[in-house]
Amino acid sequence: GNAARPEASWRIRRGSSPTEGGPAVTAGRGKRMTQARKDETTRRGLPLSDGVAVGQVCLFRDCPLETDADPALDTDRVPPEVDRFGRAVRDAARRVGSLRRQAEERMGLAEAGIFEAHLVLIEDAAWHEQVTAAIRSQRVRAEAAVNTVLGHHENRMRGFADPHLRDRATDVAEARRHVLAALGTCESLSLCAATGKACLRGRNRIVVAPELTPAMTLGMDSEHV
Repeated sequence: GNAARPEASWRIRRGSSPTEGGPAVTAGRGKRMTQARKDETTRRGLPLSDGVAVGQVCLFRDCPLETDADPALDTDRVPPEVDRFGRAVRDAARRVGSLRRQAEERMGLAEAGIFEAHLVLIEDAAWHEQVTAAIRSQRVRAEAAVNTVLGHHENRMRGFADPHLRDRATDVAEARRHVLAALGTCESLSLCAATGKACLRGRNRIVVAPELTPAMTLGMDSEHV
């Protein structure tokens, strides 16, 4: 029915690297877990499947929304930083456009609409001008300006009474992640904690993530998770 799923617990065995995928146990609705061993870490979250599964973990990561504070840019570095921001927006738009086409081919127009919403936000000139103004007036790096401007819009939307407007805050956060990824804040929006060939994108793994964003979900081998 429409009842909310209860939380599940999973355990990650310490001593195994994310590359190897440490053993883990997940418990779904109506399941109880035995007492954790000393070399295990227990986490709780919302399950997408019922029952119990034992297997290796794919720890998904996401592009962080916070960046380290940097000293003010030298005056002569401000124009190149503005240009760098512009390139990142164009790169992010191209990436999201590609994701939209993939989603349409694999899942249909309705699901592709999620990425269309992200693309519209990324290409919105109003916040571009705000970021550019922040870089020039405060002499900050593009990452900091993007976080300040889009973070403000995201927080404002989360305060709206209308639930549809509140949902738009998630779209703003996704747009922010895509631009930060294009700026080099993270390598990818859909890689697990393992790197290179060790990342199986969830294939034959138990996927554990703070949040499964649309871009991460599209990048998973969802038929074999």
